[in-house]
Amino acid sequence: MKAVQAVLQLGLLVSVSKLSQAQSEFTEIDIGLPSLGFPAIAWGDYNNDGKLDVAVAGTGGPLITRIYRNNGDNTFSDIGADLAGASRSVAWGDFDNDGNLDLLLSSTGGPAIVYRNDGRGAFADTGAALPMTSGAIAWGDYNNDGRLDILLRDRDQGGSLVTRLYRNDADGTFLDSGVALPGVSDHSFAWADFNNDGRLDVTLTGDTGGPEFYISRVYRNDGNGSFTFARGFEGVVSGAVAWGDYNNDGSLDFLLTGLGIPNLNPIYARVYQNTVVVTNLTGVRRSAVAWGDYDNDGWLDIALTGLTDLTETNLISKIYRNTGTGSFVDVGAGLPGIKSGSVAWGDYDNDGDLDLLLTGSTTNAVISRLYRNESTVSNTVPTAPSGLTTLVSGQQVTLNWAAASDVRTAAPGLTYNIRVGTHPGGYDIVSPQSASNGWRRLPQRGNAEHRLFSTVVDFKGGIYYWSVQAVDTAFAGGPFAPEQTFVVPPAIQGIDLQANGEVLLRFLGTAGGTNYVLEASTNLTGWAAIANLMTDVGGMFQYAETNVTSIPVRFYRVRSP
Repeated sequence: MKAVQAVLQLGLLVSVSKLSQAQSEFTEIDIGLPSLGFPAIAWGDYNNDGKLDVAVAGTGGPLITRIYRNNGDNTFSDIGADLAGASRSVAWGDFDNDGNLDLLLSSTGGPAIVYRNDGRGAFADTGAALPMTSGAIAWGDYNNDGRLDILLRDRDQGGSLVTRLYRNDADGTFLDSGVALPGVSDHSFAWADFNNDGRLDVTLTGDTGGPEFYISRVYRNDGNGSFTFARGFEGVVSGAVAWGDYNNDGSLDFLLTGLGIPNLNPIYARVYQNTVVVTNLTGVRRSAVAWGDYDNDGWLDIALTGLTDLTETNLISKIYRNTGTGSFVDVGAGLPGIKSGSVAWGDYDNDGDLDLLLTGSTTNAVISRLYRNESTVSNTVPTAPSGLTTLVSGQQVTLNWAAASDVRTAAPGLTYNIRVGTHPGGYDIVSPQSASNGWRRLPQRGNAEHRLFSTVVDFKGGIYYWSVQAVDTAFAGGPFAPEQTFVVPPAIQGIDLQANGEVLLRFLGTAGGTNYVLEASTNLTGWAAIANLMTDVGGMFQYAETNVTSIPVRFYRVRSP
């Protein structure tokens, strides 16, 4: 009996020791961010100096949106960007593939706005004709053309809510794609390739206002411009959704929080794989969640905030450590409880561990606080992927690579991030949102998710350059693999026989003065060069061949010199 008591006492001492250690792992750093109601926050290195900056939005009386530059000495400075006031949602993304992070925000009472980053510290409204919206907005390349599109909430002609997808048309404009998903209020959105088929799928939650009340649904991207309902979860409002591979099996799992069906009033915080996997998380509404490996053990952990019941006073902000055995443990981080807030992981001080930005409302105030991670366990970045190969099929290209490795993150838990450009080191076709040395300008999964391939469409003819890096569970990027090239044949736009007997040929290649060789043949065996052609700024070029009426059969092809 005494032996049993001794074991129990030892277990209690170990538990207390771990709790004390966890509480000391985060130190509050006062960086002068405004305390805002209904806030939104987003980490992103907007000025490409290798340090994460932060965009914040919310209401402090009037709505405001500000960008704070990371000075590298535990201080941040408002850059004075002339931005519209917003709340609830801001998102960084390089929509024009120029290597600079642009900003998308939900302007409450006005349209969603895209601000272009000129790379010199100024942000200009693109004038994109986006609808009046409020609430969640999200970047995502749904059609694999290398350009970020926009998911947002809109209203149809009858005034009913609808979720719409606006396609990036590559000229600074966004066009309604025709995709219309259920409209929801008190909602949340998320992009993720949940089935690893190479296409981004849509997750949305909220109140439809109809007979189904609350929903939580995943819509599968069918790759033909349409989305099909794939799976439903417990319907919630006032919640949050986030995808992350918590068990490092190479497939994304789903974290859901929020208030359930009216009159039943369950409050959820659950992680799903194929069934409910984890239910020992504290249920929260008016909540915010974020995945991130804060302790550098190679497993995604959870930051979670919100109200735990139907009162307005029981608030929490918790960090749950992933044990690596299918469960999560509250580490007792000692953070102030908030509601209607936002949380974001990011290594702002470049010391190799994720820090936490926390904003929202306590029981008697609104706060914005940065918590520095004091862990002594630094992260190590993954190796570069190997075995890069390319499959070109017309104007579609599939990029393939072999898995990278990492000291802490199991290989299936790594994500991948590609870049594609028209010149060595380029990223004007697909932006990696990383620096050339692998530094991630956005602390998030790579754009190829967990796959070992990525398909990009809509190429013009020409020579292209690409590479790929691995990203670990702490969102650290490894080195890019040695650069590879591939050639896409010019797309034939037309071959017309003119009244005067000429044959007019039109092609579409890489824009900006690229040279091509036009060849002709009568038997598909012997080819002769007949012209050197140069594209215009739009990538078009043409050639008129005379004196061909006497030739019964004539074949043409274009190649890069």
